[in-house]
Amino acid sequence: MDAFLQAAALVFSPAALFYTFLGVLFGILCGAMPGLSAVMAVSIMLPFTFSLKDTGIMMLLGIFCGAVYGGSITAILINTPGTRQTPPPPVWTAIPWRTSMASQDGP
Repeated sequence: MDAFLQAAALVFSPAALFYTFLGVLFGILCGAMPGLSAVMAVSIMLPFTFSLKDTGIMMLLGIFCGAVYGGSITAILINTPGTRQTPPPPVWTAIPWRTSMASQDGP
């Protein structure tokens, strides 16, 4: 139980949360760029995380999760796969949304 409390204190420290947040932002930006995957984003920032004492792995986790999420942005908006894990949705999934938007009166 003591090890769990020590790990929780390390994970929820302000520095770890700050670097995780930065990692998620960087991951979303890399994931939204077509051609950059989550593994590429992690490998780009890996040398930087060597200088971080206890929070480097938290930043790498944030980058990975953010890149997987960021890949869905381009897959949904412009129908281009952002990462290998997020192929674009089929065209027929947008048809009900388009017809419902077209049937509404404009401003």
